[in-house]
Amino acid sequence: LLVYPGHVVSGTVRDGSTSEPLPSVEVAVWGERDEGILALTNAQGRYSLRTWGDGIVSPQLTARKEGYTPAPIRTRTPETLSLS
Repeated sequence: LLVYPGHVVSGTVRDGSTSEPLPSVEVAVWGERDEGILALTNAQGRYSLRTWGDGIVSPQLTARKEGYTPAPIRTRTPETLSLS
């Protein structure tokens, strides 16, 4: 799987118990060559990451917020991520 340069990876992070959107969550995407991009979710829990350079090979997405367990996104088309 390759996320091509200039493409946007975006979605929403929600609380795993309440389904409420989570603001200020650190969302990261990186690939097998260790290239990486970070973003924080907005007040509605939304994030958007634009790729650059050669793109990202075998992308992995994670989300982190203090008080929650870090969660990997295990889908090819991430839209909603829940943290517990």
